Amino acid sequence: MVLLAAAGVLLTQTQAFRQRALAWTTQFLSDGLGREVRIQAIKLKPWLGKIELAAVQIAALPGEPGPSLFTVDTVHARWDWTAILRRQLDLRYIQLERPRLALAATGAPELPSRT
Repeated sequence: MVLLAAAGVLLTQTQAFRQRALAWTTQFLSDGLGREVRIQAIKLKPWLGKIELAAVQIAALPGEPGPSLFTVDTVHARWDWTAILRRQLDLRYIQLERPRLALAATGAPELPSRT
């Protein structure tokens, strides 16, 4: 059993697994937000229940690449293992390093104004 667990942990550290995890995470976030999401790199530490996403960008307009609405240098998150065993994702901790929100002046007319 220990050997099987060790093999599973080693598998998560291969380049092929990280590329697949990066593609899945990018698609999951893009679908959930309804905007293109770009992630430069992913680090998984499954034995600690941790994931790190590097250079995350969320597109400003739904369904289109282009300027970013939101960027963050690194996202640190921890998940609950019992939820994973139930095939659910339950993030218990999320930390954003240097988040930046870019609001365009052209978007202002959509906001209600007082006169």
